Amino acid sequence: MRGELMRTRETTREAQGGGLLAYIQSLGRDNLQSLTSSISQEVLDAMRLLIESILREADVGGDTFMETPGVKLRELLVWQLVTGYRLRELEAREELDRALTGEPE
Repeated sequence: MRGELMRTRETTREAQGGGLLAYIQSLGRDNLQSLTSSISQEVLDAMRLLIESILREADVGGDTFMETPGVKLRELLVWQLVTGYRLRELEAREELDRALTGEPE
């Protein structure tokens, strides 16, 4: 029974993004840079500002350390990924529209 409970907890953790967090943590610096190479500085700045705002609301700033449950960290990571993906998608759509209409950047 105990083993089954542990397996269920592990499956739940993975379903909540634990696998994604572990994957991102396992990437080397070069691989991380390749993930962001097609993203404009504006999108990266927007993502950074979002996180800074969330941390400021939690009274965490500068070199302050904060302890938080892994679930909350995963939630923050997932929201960051979704927001970044959506911003990049909008940016790519705008670039495509400009290319099709011949408008300058």
